[in-house]
Amino acid sequence: MKSEMSSRGARTKHGYVTTDEYALDHFNSEAKVLIGLNGNHSLPDYAHTPGAFYIKEYYDGSFRELRAYDSQDGHMTLEIGYHPEPRITNGNRQTKVLHFHLYDEHLKRDDAVLLTHDDPIYKRFKKYLEVYGL
Repeated sequence: MKSEMSSRGARTKHGYVTTDEYALDHFNSEAKVLIGLNGNHSLPDYAHTPGAFYIKEYYDGSFRELRAYDSQDGHMTLEIGYHPEPRITNGNRQTKVLHFHLYDEHLKRDDAVLLTHDDPIYKRFKKYLEVYGL
């Protein structure tokens, strides 16, 4: 089922204005896959559904990132990415690497951490990452 969603999650209490910037498809009943429209390539900072998570794909359908959102107010808490991360790859901006960032309630993110198959974060989202061969 495809639909459209507004920018940055459109959480009025956080002052964001709504605009149609995403095409939305459901991975299953739990995850939503967002595809940027009109050159938009980011995921929202807030989710209308607290506790939700969104997956962002490259235009070829491969995995780019996943964001998980807080169960209380819907701010992002975790981002799993599969794209170049120079801090992990010693400045290499070509090689994609599976990694994650944690966010605080003010949307400040920690430095990237390499994500391994033994990590509890990987295990939590394994069924989605494996679909993309990660």
